Amino acid sequence: MHLFRSQKPLYCIIVIRVIRQAVQIFAMSILLHRLHQASLTLPTIEGCIYSTGLLGIFVGLTLLIGLPTGYLQFKPLLLSWQTRLSIIVMTLFYPGIFEEVLFRALLLPHPLESVSIQIKWLWGGLSLVLFVLGHPLYGLVSKSSGLRKNSQHPIYLFIVGLLGLTCSIVYYQTGSLWTAVVLHWFVVVLWLLFFGGYTVVCARNPPVYLGKSS
Repeated sequence: MHLFRSQKPLYCIIVIRVIRQAVQIFAMSILLHRLHQASLTLPTIEGCIYSTGLLGIFVGLTLLIGLPTGYLQFKPLLLSWQTRLSIIVMTLFYPGIFEEVLFRALLLPHPLESVSIQIKWLWGGLSLVLFVLGHPLYGLVSKSSGLRKNSQHPIYLFIVGLLGLTCSIVYYQTGSLWTAVVLHWFVVVLWLLFFGGYTVVCARNPPVYLGKSS
């Protein structure tokens, strides 16, 4: 009896480790299943129309807030086609695919999952909070002084939150990772090439704009 009692803590540790590994495996299987469903679900024509409409609403609200306050300025960049192409390609992978996989495909229940609307709102709220908080945190560790300063701007954070909300709604509506990726990617490219985003990211090397001498 004394020997059994001395071994009991060891048994507890083993049981706890087994349970922990089982939970990790279960959680990983859910995440992989969500990613599999999100990536293989292709948007329908109705989904594309719905996403385009939400994109138009987002762009309209963003310009309505950003232009009068001076936060956004229409500044088409004078860049070589190689530089433009590199910006377009790189932003597709980051933040486009990376952030949508992380904050939408993995965190949000796929529309095919049997979960209540309350659970969907709960995960949607958590995803949105993490999405917004992630941007100023990234700005703090960024080598770009302009990006560090911009990531704390209240209008920037509001636009980031609005973008996250729009992407979440699109994902819930279409069930496709790619509609959210394209929407996110398009917004970032628009900001970088036409509304001063490139200036923020490349503060140490100011770009040349159309209509201005180099």
